[in-house]
Amino acid sequence: MSFEIDATPLPPPPTDLAPPIVGGRYLLAGTLGEGGMGRVLRVIHRQLGRAYALKVIAPALRWSLDVREAFLVEAKVASEMSHPNVVQVIDFGDDPSLGMFMVMELLDGVPLLPPGAPPLATARACEYLAQIAEALEHIHARGVIHGDLKPDNILVVTEASGGRRRAMVKLLDFGLARRFGGQPGGDDLAGTPEYLAPERITGGAATVASDLYALGAMALELLTGAPPFTGAMMDVLHAHLGTPAPTLAERSRGADVDPRLDALIARALAKDPHARHPSIAAFRYELQTVMAMLGLNNRRSPRGSAPVQALVRALDHSPIAQAVLDVDLRFVAANPAFCRMLGVTADALPRTT
Repeated sequence: MSFEIDATPLPPPPTDLAPPIVGGRYLLAGTLGEGGMGRVLRVIHRQLGRAYALKVIAPALRWSLDVREAFLVEAKVASEMSHPNVVQVIDFGDDPSLGMFMVMELLDGVPLLPPGAPPLATARACEYLAQIAEALEHIHARGVIHGDLKPDNILVVTEASGGRRRAMVKLLDFGLARRFGGQPGGDDLAGTPEYLAPERITGGAATVASDLYALGAMALELLTGAPPFTGAMMDVLHAHLGTPAPTLAERSRGADVDPRLDALIARALAKDPHARHPSIAAFRYELQTVMAMLGLNNRRSPRGSAPVQALVRALDHSPIAQAVLDVDLRFVAANPAFCRMLGVTADALPRTT
């Protein structure tokens, strides 16, 4: 998909809400959402009769060249992604009245964590986190940092899979996405305060590590109901810089918390980016190992029987080098003694994915 900015003089903003036909081919059928920077409309393709979501720039910003350029970058980046856990962008255009627009698949779903909702059950939270990690792996493999990972940018939909229906997450909004080493729209501190990594606050570039920190903040929120730090913006930013992130155990109020899950999230929330997981893949592999050890129902690792889980737990505490492999000779779990014997870390082992 190739896009170009038309630099010819633009007409003044329209006074009406929207034309009935957008881009000559999409029939306006309602508003899905609206924010300060833009809005999302429900449209019907005139020839295909299929419904889509169409995103446009907010009227007050519609004819700003800087905003148009940023919108074009967002459309280009999003259109390169093709993954079940990432929203699909299928068209782009420039309407005489509405300005630039991008067309996306229409998703019928619910927010990842609606306002006021209680924390998710551990199994559900871990399954969603594994899917979000897969989406991030996909975009990172294409040289892109998301830059604004948060529950508001993730939708949960129900899709058919293998004759059953299951919940799937969809990563949305590439408005702050940028190529590796790049910055979005000249704003060095773009993002949502509750999910900003410390190095971003001090002027560092967005990286895989900063996306990982945001994922850790989301993990804590899904399991406890709140991100690491809340309150006034400056208080939140200062806390990211100097206050240790709360642990699951600290927020559990006496409930039983598995220390391996707590350690996983704490590592993702390390202040030093070099102390976090080396990649989103490493985070996901460790998460799936923890899920297997806890006997959780992981869609990609159906090893939840009680005998297998009892064996996995025993391995973890055994001084003898031991490991569990699946039928494809990939590691389900390996204890510390096994890793020391091979001289590798657990992340380096080829695991079931």
